[in-house]
Amino acid sequence: MIALKIGFLLLFLVSFLLNHIFLRRLRLRHPDAWHALGRPTLIANNSPQNSMATVRYIMSAEYKELNDAPFVRYGNFLRLFNVLTLVLVVAAIFLISSRALR
Repeated sequence: MIALKIGFLLLFLVSFLLNHIFLRRLRLRHPDAWHALGRPTLIANNSPQNSMATVRYIMSAEYKELNDAPFVRYGNFLRLFNVLTLVLVVAAIFLISSRALR
């Protein structure tokens, strides 16, 4: 169980870092798109509205409209990472709950 906790902590930290890099690159390279999302940050001065707008922006791949190949590649990577993270979390919850029922 301790390995699972450490794994979730590492997954959270990596996710935090990758999303920070995405938002920083968006702010520096495409300030109009960043402003349109409500100037999102990871923690400070953030609202549920611009958090959801950012998630929607990444998961719907709207960043592909920016005509910035390196940024689009990073966005694709982040999108895949987020999907895989969700799958891992759901699988872990399923495993934990199935063990608890035994």
